[in-house]
Amino acid sequence: MISYGFWEKKARLKVAIVLFIAGIVLLSIPSLRGRVASIANLSHPLTRERIYIWKASWDMIKAHPLLGVGMGNFSFAYEEYMVEGAKISNPSFAHNIFLNIWVEGGLLALLSFTGIVVITLLKGFRLIRSLSGLSRAVAVASFSALLGILIHNQVDCTLYSMHVGPIFWLLVGMIIYGDKFSIKQVQFS
Repeated sequence: MISYGFWEKKARLKVAIVLFIAGIVLLSIPSLRGRVASIANLSHPLTRERIYIWKASWDMIKAHPLLGVGMGNFSFAYEEYMVEGAKISNPSFAHNIFLNIWVEGGLLALLSFTGIVVITLLKGFRLIRSLSGLSRAVAVASFSALLGILIHNQVDCTLYSMHVGPIFWLLVGMIIYGDKFSIKQVQFS
């Protein structure tokens, strides 16, 4: 319900305080603090490998811009475009969903996916503004979850997993068709 409270003007300060405290608590965990610090450190091995993979992905896109290398063929094509100095020899994906879709599916796949994402995000903003009560809370939660998945997929490709992919597309459907149904709160006595 924190995401719902964010949209209510009266609760914004409370939500900001809770998130700030949660951030401090989470960053007090040494392993998590180290991981957050490593993300911005370009000399960190994991960050460097991801950058190498993105460079190789861009080279694959330049070589196959329209049709890509074929769905599921990233790891096979990677060997030919592997950047000198890279340690990972056959990553499964490009560690960025937009790059990965372009590499494997080509420009039409990228434009189609980007169009779906943009339309869904715009529809989500409109949906949240048009609803109230529990329906609005569900719309905000769905939108927040979708946004979280999209943000995470800027450095990963979990949309291809059986754990995240179906949830992503369910959220897209809920947002696109969210104005077609309403949620009624049940009163228990």
